[in-house]
Amino acid sequence: MHKRKGIVASSLQMPPFAAAVLLLSPLFLLFFRPFPAIKNLTSRPEDIRVTATRVADILPGSGGSYPGDFAAIGDTLFFRANDGTHGYELWKTSSPYDAAHTKLVADIRPGSDSSFPEELSVIDDVLFFRADNGISGQELWKCEPPYERAYQVADINPGANDASPTEFLKIGNTLFFQADGGNGAELWKTFPPYNTAVQVADIWPGPGSSSPRHLTSIGWILFFSADDSSGRELWKSEPPYDFTSTVRVKDIFLGGSADPDELLRVGTTLFFTAYDEAGKREIWRTNPPYDQYSTERANEIKTMYPTLATDLAAIGETVFFTGTLSLSGFELRKIVPPYTSTQISGVMDIYEGFTGPFPNSSFPADKTPVGSTLFFTANDGLHGIELWGSVPPYTSAFLAKDINHGSASSAPRELTPIGTSLYFTAVDSNGRQIWRTSPPYDENSVVRVTDFNLPSTSSEPNRLFALGRTLFFTVSDEYGNELWKMEADSPALPATGFAPGKITRLAPPPREDMYTLVSDMQLAIPALGVRVPLVGVPVSDTGWDVAWLGQQAGYLIDTAFPTFPGNTVIAAHAYLPDGNPGPFANLQRLRWGDQINIYAWGRIYTYEVRESRRIAPEDTSVMKHEEYSWLTLITCQGFDEESGSYRWRYVVRAVLTQVTN
Repeated sequence: MHKRKGIVASSLQMPPFAAAVLLLSPLFLLFFRPFPAIKNLTSRPEDIRVTATRVADILPGSGGSYPGDFAAIGDTLFFRANDGTHGYELWKTSSPYDAAHTKLVADIRPGSDSSFPEELSVIDDVLFFRADNGISGQELWKCEPPYERAYQVADINPGANDASPTEFLKIGNTLFFQADGGNGAELWKTFPPYNTAVQVADIWPGPGSSSPRHLTSIGWILFFSADDSSGRELWKSEPPYDFTSTVRVKDIFLGGSADPDELLRVGTTLFFTAYDEAGKREIWRTNPPYDQYSTERANEIKTMYPTLATDLAAIGETVFFTGTLSLSGFELRKIVPPYTSTQISGVMDIYEGFTGPFPNSSFPADKTPVGSTLFFTANDGLHGIELWGSVPPYTSAFLAKDINHGSASSAPRELTPIGTSLYFTAVDSNGRQIWRTSPPYDENSVVRVTDFNLPSTSSEPNRLFALGRTLFFTVSDEYGNELWKMEADSPALPATGFAPGKITRLAPPPREDMYTLVSDMQLAIPALGVRVPLVGVPVSDTGWDVAWLGQQAGYLIDTAFPTFPGNTVIAAHAYLPDGNPGPFANLQRLRWGDQINIYAWGRIYTYEVRESRRIAPEDTSVMKHEEYSWLTLITCQGFDEESGSYRWRYVVRAVLTQVTN
């Protein structure tokens, strides 16, 4: 049994993908970096050398094309840029993301003027955005395969007037958005073949604008805030999404505006913040059937002082927010089921004490889940604004690292997860650079990965965007502000099979509690006759060790918790050490629509297969974050007798469709 950095191979030889991983190692990249690369002029203990390259010099010279507003379809990245000839227009780049594969999609406003594409959004393989062709004003546009032209969906506000579509949200194959059709900004929709747009409802009758905002969905129900002339409140629209099925959920602030904000879906519950009749912004929730009777304050016990809740985020069923409680300032709080006042608690008083009569506040912000870990920025009064984290049961928080040593702030921003790693920008003595933290998320795991323009000024890398394992961003240097990329250093997919038909000697696990049962959960695949226990597999800084799973399926810890929103990755063996088939030996037989069940808490969570394919062992793009609850099942495929290892991984992905008792 060969064990390489926590990933076990089922032979005495190094797996083929080990060489690929080696090629991506910091040591290799230090000496074999293609031009142009990061200028690593100095090194400190927290540095890690990673190759970054310019995708293309879209505007030759020092001016810069200033790429922005990214969106992705498959492995193609779309963005706005200015090449100096066509103005700001729609561009794309595809793998391997170099100059040869970067091109202008369409000159929507011919000549040097800009159509300025904005709010790029995707439904299946169709890209939507707002643009101005110089004739119709700002209207809704689309781009479809092979992505070589762009088309106006509709002239919503006829003539040269601007419809200014914004607040895009997809439900199924329908795109909802706010637009002004000449009668105020209202709720609109477009649907296949996307060559027209229809107003859903004139919520503020006449020329007034209801200005729908914060569009959010639970299943097929669309939620948003809008003003019907009596104040801004929470509204909903259901199929067929017209004026008859678009109604106000509740008049929370009688005679005023509740101004619902930060709409957050957690299962079938919608959380949001709103002002009540006393003018206090608190946390509210609504549950099925989402009417005035099922909508109430989460902290229904009214206190003298408002919590002034902001910055809502969720991991599983735990909702986090920033707010005041009792005699502590604005700190990290949480609320758990059944979501009543008694279930609200402080995670940690990060900035303790008082300044005069007022309690100090750490002001947690930019809450970003990575698996079961919540990252955020906060100021404890000693280290400035730095990166912090909290792990289950979320009763404390930890300083990830004092990046800008002492009381100065590193001011982390643009927190961007890729797999189990978190990338972000932060300031130290070398200016603002890109940093990364990976499991186990301790101080040694927080490393700087770029050193642009050292040792003097910072090039301000920003606009971070993750596509699979590739991190895109913009940087200003002697070539101007252009698009750059780097490959994320994330753990490879675990090896999940031993030699078929042969006995492989398996060493004892390094500790008895190698894996833990996950709430007595079981994974069942009826079409394959599989029903096995589900255990948690811990992650190290190099991956997940699944060698001792046997007849169990392993949930890869730090991906989404099973049954919760996000992407839950589960591995199981194709073949066991005794040479017999493992639980996932026939995974490739699953087809679109086949069911996968998780039994937990007396309920059955039913997922339906939506994708089944073979991938390379180092392809971690299947671990990407998902908004809804998805399962990604992984096993080995294609045993190579010569190397004694597997050539590929086989992946089945399924989405949650039903929960039954």
